[in-house]
Amino acid sequence: MGDKNNLSNMSKALEKLFNAGFNTSKKIASLDMKEVRNIPNLTMTDFYAISDLWDLVKKNNNKTTQLFIEFLSGYKEIK
Repeated sequence: MGDKNNLSNMSKALEKLFNAGFNTSKKIASLDMKEVRNIPNLTMTDFYAISDLWDLVKKNNNKTTQLFIEFLSGYKEIK
């Protein structure tokens, strides 16, 4: 799985995550593995990329993280 952080792989994984409705840092931080397993067409590479993102968001859920996820997903988090 050495190429899990390849930009193309990350983009595909994020697209699947966002399309499944996990498009804010709050939603990503509250993910559980059962929800991740229910994302359609998820590969192991996607799973590892999402897991790394989940870990990062969980540990660093601040305004910068929120803005970054909003930028990537195109979805503005409603307070």
